[in-house]
Amino acid sequence: MPTYNFINTETEEEYSLFLTMSECDQYLKDNPHIQQILAMPALVSGRSMQKPDKGFREILTDIQRRNPRTKINDFGG
Repeated sequence: MPTYNFINTETEEEYSLFLTMSECDQYLKDNPHIQQILAMPALVSGRSMQKPDKGFREILTDIQRRNPRTKINDFGG
């Protein structure tokens, strides 16, 4: 379920709720003093792309060998 951000136009309070799309639509219809606000999603940082393990790299190398035109990255086999 997505997270929706809202603002209460009477109190200027901002908050978030987990709702389905239909629940969000109904919530806004039932509460005319509430407005949905758009916000950027939080990104998780500190993760890096690592090489796949040796077994998977062997599979990628085999795919590349059998399909010479492919541009698959075998991460140095």
